[in-house]
Amino acid sequence: MARRLASAVGLSAVLAATLVACTFGNLAGYEVQPCTASPATQAADDCERLNSGSAGNAGTCTPYQCDPTVHYCVQAPRDDDKDGDPSVACGGGDCDDGDPRVSSLRVGTPSVLASATLPISASDQLGFGSDGGNDPLLAFVTTSTGGQCLALAAAASKSTTAVTGCSVLAAPYDNLFPSQPYARSASGSPAAVFVSEAACGVGKLGFAYADKVAIESTCPTAGVARPAFAFVDGAQSGAVAYYASAARARVSPTDDCAAAVAAPLLLAGVDGILSTPALTLDAQPLTTQAISLSPPALLLRDGTLLVASPDGDAATLWWRGTDRSPGGSLAIPALKGARAIEMSTQSRGIHQFRLGIVAQLGCGPAAIHVAFVDVDTQAKTATLAGDVEVAPGGGATVWSPSVAWSDSRMTWLVAWLATGSKAMGRFVTPDGVAGVGPFETANGVLAAAALASAHTALAGTAGTQKALIDGPNRCP
Repeated sequence: MARRLASAVGLSAVLAATLVACTFGNLAGYEVQPCTASPATQAADDCERLNSGSAGNAGTCTPYQCDPTVHYCVQAPRDDDKDGDPSVACGGGDCDDGDPRVSSLRVGTPSVLASATLPISASDQLGFGSDGGNDPLLAFVTTSTGGQCLALAAAASKSTTAVTGCSVLAAPYDNLFPSQPYARSASGSPAAVFVSEAACGVGKLGFAYADKVAIESTCPTAGVARPAFAFVDGAQSGAVAYYASAARARVSPTDDCAAAVAAPLLLAGVDGILSTPALTLDAQPLTTQAISLSPPALLLRDGTLLVASPDGDAATLWWRGTDRSPGGSLAIPALKGARAIEMSTQSRGIHQFRLGIVAQLGCGPAAIHVAFVDVDTQAKTATLAGDVEVAPGGGATVWSPSVAWSDSRMTWLVAWLATGSKAMGRFVTPDGVAGVGPFETANGVLAAAALASAHTALAGTAGTQKALIDGPNRCP
């Protein structure tokens, strides 16, 4: 008995000595070390020093990180952007672990990217365009000394660039009283088309490039509503698609839907943008049966001008030369009852791409559908390639759909607005299968746009001002 007790005491002494040696003799290699609160990124983490050198944890899926509850370094799943969602490569759902705005968990409050210093009063006084890449360009009408002008707000993918004030249509052109603006950018300089109601109650077509001379058409009998713009030859010229309808008949995307009547869809050209710009309005409409509460979809791809719009009881895609010379058209019966359309492209080879054309089908509790069209610009052909329902009808009132293909995420992102001014979204796989969603990204939103970065740009309220804001972005 005494011998066994002595052995136990001896073993305890050995264990104690071993623990002391581990704790005090090799402090640098011990797994629990004190740290400050967890910072915004893994690279700036106080425990990152343990992930290099002899520790050998750099680049692994379980690096040392500071636990903010106990302030000690612990090994945990890699989460480089500290958004609470580990990287996909390490078992989490974050498809972009370098951007805290993106994760598979993101819902809730968006972040303000660019506040408007001047007020926006109505949804028909703002519109999203693009800087030509992944980033949104928001044009909005605001008050100037002599009348009204257009201000722009732009936000880069991971940083903020705000342009506010009367950057387009500044005096002496601020007496054109613009509405329904649509902005694009080329080489860093913005262009905008808009409806001018100066001395023309039904609306004239207006165009302005940067801070240069603004121009407007004569006052047409039918009017001008919901114009869209695309650069055609760099910044030398452009194309405009618009509806020949009184501007005020296309104000509200919800209240005016059921009462909207068919109108002609026309093209116009803008030449001499960098010198003496001039508008040329085509006399022959693409269709006379367009019923739409949003601008027609207008893109330039591979030297081909593409236009899509509601047309009669469905939708149609037209293609034209850069000089708007006749090309062809394709009816899209899957978009029956379309009342708003937007589109994006996915490259599929030389001279070949797939169009994703999203549409709001019907008014009120409408459905959101995407139709796919494969285009070969060399063969001058367009072929229907299927369709998918993104949001079923019969639920919330929906409007203002948009779509974007993301090369970096290999997915389509569809965005739209719903009852309560909520911004909604859903991913669609490359082969046209509805994926994650529908999910809510924000509320209190006036406009939304899906972006090629698979982000959703939103325009809405930030405090007492309107702002360009970045919706919480989810992973496919």
